Amino acid sequence: MASSLNNLTCLLHFSLLLATSSSWITVFTFHVPMKTTYIHPLNCSIETTANTTCIASLYHITRDDYYTLQQIAFDYSVNTSRINPITHGTRQGYLITVPCSCTNSTQSLNGGFYYFYHTTYKNVKKGDIFVNISNTFYSGQAMPINRVMVPGQDLPIDIPCGCSNQRVVTYTVQQNDTLEKISLLLNSTLPALLRMNKILAHKPSFLDASWVLFVPLDLNGVPPTTHTK
Repeated sequence: MASSLNNLTCLLHFSLLLATSSSWITVFTFHVPMKTTYIHPLNCSIETTANTTCIASLYHITRDDYYTLQQIAFDYSVNTSRINPITHGTRQGYLITVPCSCTNSTQSLNGGFYYFYHTTYKNVKKGDIFVNISNTFYSGQAMPINRVMVPGQDLPIDIPCGCSNQRVVTYTVQQNDTLEKISLLLNSTLPALLRMNKILAHKPSFLDASWVLFVPLDLNGVPPTTHTK
């Protein structure tokens, strides 16, 4: 069984829930085929937010020790001053400050207006696969596309973000996360997480690795960042 799984070309995550309390929803991750993620942008009203932006944050998960701040800044089309290190247990992550806009969806959604940050994946390579681009460079937060990727061309990337009376962080659920850990990490609260993420309201006892959530920060502001050597 193990050898047959190793021969699959696409290994994604399967999550097993071992706790029932919504405040202690723990995700354990194994490699199995055919895992899909949950990602759905936040709706916005064009009548009230057209041509305006807010400041939001994207949580970037570092998967390579040699992935520098300059490379992260290049991929997200920001200055390095917009990137702040933040430690999640023993893992290094980054909070990236970006402008978040209410725009008409041009990717896989059927019309409507949603909050997005727009960047560009530069110079598509032969053999590139979109899901690998999203997972490797954008922490699995890039909206799926409905266009053919052409080697040598740039690829527009839409990353869901959020505008509220609080700063909103786009966050990808990681292995062994709980809602309490996420809220503590990003200076949020469990009620705020449940209000902003419909998927949690529908299934309050379940949290799955690779889900993309929106985390409203506490009104006290952005969580303190830590620098690692």
